[in-house]
Amino acid sequence: MKSGCSNRRSRQLSLATKNLVRHLVNVRTGADRGDVMLWVVVAAPFLLVGTIALVSASENWEARREAHAVAAAASRSAAQADPLLTRTNNSGASPDARTSAQQRAFDYVASQSGDTSYSATVDVSEYPNSVSVTVESTVDYTFSGFGMPLVVRGTASATALEGVTDGEQFEG
Repeated sequence: MKSGCSNRRSRQLSLATKNLVRHLVNVRTGADRGDVMLWVVVAAPFLLVGTIALVSASENWEARREAHAVAAAASRSAAQADPLLTRTNNSGASPDARTSAQQRAFDYVASQSGDTSYSATVDVSEYPNSVSVTVESTVDYTFSGFGMPLVVRGTASATALEGVTDGEQFEG
């Protein structure tokens, strides 16, 4: 008797297992297929737009960071005193020193314009106290036309410390 009873239980467990597997298979391959397709059709455009926005934002951030770096280096270059032109008159720095500082900033920006085109504005009105440089750069987007600005701007100023005759010890 025991063998028949355990045989019947194993048949019942086997039948229950088969029913469970059949139910799981029907759930996965039955009426839910349309729901998955709807989710893919709705979510795919949002994921695509999100990916494009993320790529464009990172390109914009990189261009802005580069513009700030070029502006900072150009302002430090302009703030360095030219020993031949450091003679001052009653108004502070000589006009030649201001022009020379402005030219040093423009020269540095021009030297950095490889693949990227930079344009600069240099303010030497406070020279020798400080030099301010604004650099504009165009952004080359992989996916254009998504509302991101085509031109980014970076501004920096530098001041030469008094009494420093050699080395790169500038505030900026």
